[in-house]
Amino acid sequence: MRWLAWVALSWIFTAAVVSTMAHSPFAHVLVVAFAALVASRLLVRHGSVDRAIALGLAWLAFSIAAEVAMTLSVGHGWFALFGEPSLGWRRDLVASAWAGAPALFTRLLK
Repeated sequence: MRWLAWVALSWIFTAAVVSTMAHSPFAHVLVVAFAALVASRLLVRHGSVDRAIALGLAWLAFSIAAEVAMTLSVGHGWFALFGEPSLGWRRDLVASAWAGAPALFTRLLK
């Protein structure tokens, strides 16, 4: 249970930084990748790649839920975590970074 709290806290910090940045998908990927590197070192240090994949999928699910919740509460589209839908493949790149970066860094650091 403590691990899940750290996963949520690491996502909150990363999402706060990403949502206050300029809407550049490449900058978002860099921030998410750096946060994934730090989270992999702290949260998945002795864990398996399965745990890192769970971390990435939790980050992706939290990001989707946050964008849906903000869109519902604001009353119009809110795209701060992934970028505008018109960005096409760059938006997919950011979503892939949310999901895959923790596992990538866990594999690289072992």
